[in-house]
Amino acid sequence: GLQMGALDYISKPIVPTQLLQSIQKALKL
Repeated sequence: GLQMGALDYISKPIVPTQLLQSIQKALKL
């Protein structure tokens, strides 16, 4: 599920580029 995916992202030291871009876009909005 989405929660499991989120946990996977958090547990990984390397953050996917797409996730970073999504965060940057969210901050700009």
